[in-house]
Amino acid sequence: MRKYLVNYRVDISATSTIPYLEYTAIYEVESMMTQEDVEAFEEAKTKEHGNTATMVSFCELKYSTPTLENYIVALPYFTFKNGKLETTDNDWAYIPTLYKFEGTWAIDWIDAEESDSIEVIKGATPFEAAKNAYNWCVKEGYIKDTLNNK
Repeated sequence: MRKYLVNYRVDISATSTIPYLEYTAIYEVESMMTQEDVEAFEEAKTKEHGNTATMVSFCELKYSTPTLENYIVALPYFTFKNGKLETTDNDWAYIPTLYKFEGTWAIDWIDAEESDSIEVIKGATPFEAAKNAYNWCVKEGYIKDTLNNK
């Protein structure tokens, strides 16, 4: 989904000095804004206001797309405390490690001292593996979704 900031006018013809009112709205479409989207928007706003609405301009609202580095940096380190998996800032912990094995990319939390691991998250690309690992951490409640990931 893409969001657009749309400026539009509604013809009120109240006086010669105030022929229209201007409004701003956010409009969401599946992909790129098309002529059909513009017409649907104008039709909906005309119906809403009871007078002819005309789109004046629109601008896509861009949100920063997380990068591979953003996903990797957001991944927590883990430790076991009283038999329960928890996040930690300790460098001697289970550290997220990205690698390729048998044609598949994976992120695995590997203990630097013990050389064992706790979870393997796979993906077709490094980016997909990192995103899947991030989503797993969010789903399990280990981190909050700070990247506005969808």
